[in-house]
This record gives sequence, C-alpha cells and structure tokens, in this order.
Amino acid sequence: MIMKTNIQAVQLFFVIAILLLPGLSRAEATNARPVVVEVKFQNGKASYEIESRSVRSELFLEALGVIIRRRGREARVIVIVDSRNPISTLDNARGIVSKVGFSEVHYFVMSAETQRMAEITLDHPAVPYSLNPETAPQRRATRQ
Repeated sequence: MIMKTNIQAVQLFFVIAILLLPGLSRAEATNARPVVVEVKFQNGKASYEIESRSVRSELFLEALGVIIRRRGREARVIVIVDSRNPISTLDNARGIVSKVGFSEVHYFVMSAETQRMAEITLDHPAVPYSLNPETAPQRRATRQ
C-alpha cells in the first residue's frame, strides 16, 4: 500500500514537471497555442494525453489543475475525443475539464478512420426524450 502511494506520488511529480517545462506566463497563455487534450482509444479503453504527453486517468484532474494554475483559466483548451470511445467518455472528460474551471473549451470528436473531426457544441440545455425532439433553432424561434 505504501509502495503504491509512493509510485503515484512520483508519477504525479513527473506529470507536473513535464507540464511545467514549456511553461508560459498567464499573459502569454491567452495568445499562445491552446492546451490540447486528447482522449484516445487504446486497447479497448480511453487513454488521456495533454500536450502530447500521456497522463494516467487517475492523474488527469491533477494535471489539468497544474495547467490552469500556470496558464490561467482563460487559456484556450481543445479536447479531442476519438469516436471509437463511448459517448460517456466525452461526458466524463467534459466534467473533469469543467471542474478545473477553464473558461474557453472546445470539444471535437475525431474519426480515426478518416482523420477528420467535428466540433461538438455542448451549450444547449437538455431536452426531454423524444423521437422528434425540438432542435436548438426551433427553441430559439419559439422564444422570440
């Protein structure tokens, strides 16, 4: 048990050290390249990368916490989720990124087959289940 805790502490230390190496000031962060989070599909499950560096799922929240402290909540974040992952993976990543507190986050789903991606907007309210749901443009039109 103590050995496992020590190993996790060492792993967290290295994740933090790696993420801080190319560190930017908060002023630079808003004009800099975005923080890129990739949720890949490897060996039948989700795997996380931040800035092209592998991050264990149990350290994902802590690693993002280091980045927000370093670059500020205004840093632009791009989250790219491999389409082979279950949709719940996108929701889990969204929950963690939201918990950290970044203010500008964009989500994309990427097809490994075509190497193309599409932005997913998640700023619409939940709607009741229906086989003929009201779309966002329809909701906006009824409010006007």
